[in-house]
Amino acid sequence: MASSLGARGREKGHQAGMVFGDIKVYVQEVNPRRTGRRKGEKALQSSLGRRGEVEGGREGVLEGGKRPLTFKSWSTIKDVKQTLQTLLHVPMNKQRLFFNGRELSSPSGPTCTARPAPLPCSPPPSAYVSPSSDSYALPDLWRRNTTGMSWNKQLDAKAKGLRELSNYGHSLQDCGIVRDGETIYFTIAPPSSLDRDRAVPILRPYGLLPPPRRLGRALKQVRRAMDMGVNGPKLTVEGFGGTYFLYDPRRRPLAVFKPSDEEPYAPRNPRGPELVADWGKVGGRGGDKGRVEVFQMRPGVTPGEGYVREVAAFLLDHEGFAGVPETIMVQARHPAFHYLPSSVCSGGNDGQEGSVKVGSFQEYVRHDYVGEDLSSSLFPVAEVHKIALMDLRLLNSDRNGGNILVRRVTGRGGGREGEPGGPRYELIPIDHGYCLPETLCIDDTLNLCWFGWRQMHEPCDAATRAYIASWDAEADATLLQAHLGIGEAALDLLRVTTRMLQIAVLEAGLTLHEVACLLVRQTPEIASEIEKVRENAETLAMAVTRSGVTTPMKGGREGRREGG
Repeated sequence: MASSLGARGREKGHQAGMVFGDIKVYVQEVNPRRTGRRKGEKALQSSLGRRGEVEGGREGVLEGGKRPLTFKSWSTIKDVKQTLQTLLHVPMNKQRLFFNGRELSSPSGPTCTARPAPLPCSPPPSAYVSPSSDSYALPDLWRRNTTGMSWNKQLDAKAKGLRELSNYGHSLQDCGIVRDGETIYFTIAPPSSLDRDRAVPILRPYGLLPPPRRLGRALKQVRRAMDMGVNGPKLTVEGFGGTYFLYDPRRRPLAVFKPSDEEPYAPRNPRGPELVADWGKVGGRGGDKGRVEVFQMRPGVTPGEGYVREVAAFLLDHEGFAGVPETIMVQARHPAFHYLPSSVCSGGNDGQEGSVKVGSFQEYVRHDYVGEDLSSSLFPVAEVHKIALMDLRLLNSDRNGGNILVRRVTGRGGGREGEPGGPRYELIPIDHGYCLPETLCIDDTLNLCWFGWRQMHEPCDAATRAYIASWDAEADATLLQAHLGIGEAALDLLRVTTRMLQIAVLEAGLTLHEVACLLVRQTPEIASEIEKVRENAETLAMAVTRSGVTTPMKGGREGRREGG
């Protein structure tokens, strides 16, 4: 009799499309800051629209693609949350799951169905009738050890197990998930202590450039930690501006954020008043309208523009030749950032707590040392050349030993450092806020730590020469101007240095040290050779323009004049 009932039940379930055993579902993460919802708002907008993915597919709402997961048809919501906790490192009490317009059961949330609580002596609602036998496969909470207990104590123990089971005890079948391919929407419960109208954390890409794949994953993990209210940004100990480490839910550093308004001499620098410029005196912001002077961190670089140059250095590092970490522009807001009191801010809420900051979001690179920790004689020639080449092309005026990360790569031969078969070192350049200036003036070799290294006197290898030959200054200038708004003066210098390096290295066969001597001033008062050449070229161009010559000079003779 029991066998026939079980067979009829299985046949009825198969006819209805129900799956017994393994069931494949999809979990879609939802950005809790872009849904426009408040706590308990219509079960996440009726699970983002029952009409399909069109309503839920608004830009910025869904996070990435769907994640396929396989469960048993009798698996509980607790099983689902435990799996997501393992994969995403989000605690179960921070997870909110939605399906078909309802929030799935949680310890303090509503249940997904309105079933009455079963009696202690009956099987729990999540018990599964095996297709091969009619016996119940009870969860572990129901399988309590009742040996030696009286009948009443056994009932009490089973009732306690059911009460514990009721928190997460609803199975996927109880919640209506009975077919393969159903989508469960996952979001993070925001901290109740935050002001949901102003102080909620924000982290999102800014601009037209999409984040690279690996950096996009890091951005999502950092945003999860910020949404959970744990592992907030931390201001670094070193540096002259606001630089923050960003962490994932497991407290691992994943990225570095540099807000534009917290750069050295920017108005909201957290390092102290001596590193905040008086914008009312240096011109441009509330000062004398007749003045055009602009305060500059280094020659040709204005405070608040360093984050754009961080992104530009990554974009110009084609094929990752120099190893610049992946970098994008983002908008961010968090109470850990530095804001000004409302009495100091003039007009609007710019700079007040709750305003959104724009800055660079760079991949955190795990390393063993920084450049100044080791002797430069240990570094391979190719590693030194790749960094010096990028600095010369971008006119970087801030390459000290602390701006080079060093990763130790174990050698196969077991030799000591510096010996054949010993460990070698990989160099990673960071901090490019002082590159791409608008004026050609590098007046201090101390800011270029590699200037006196012996590797600079070695000729460039074939790979480096091929990389130099592949540069296209016009294409790079168009890219920077279209996506980052880099000024024309900086782009002109990029064209100059690109062509100079191609001529000096590929045609003249100069070493990078010899090229650096052409670019860098030997004393602050005397212009470099390239500065003199550029000044002479500008003088000749102005003279030709005033003389009215319309055709280029040929053979050393003057071209045709207007009317001549």
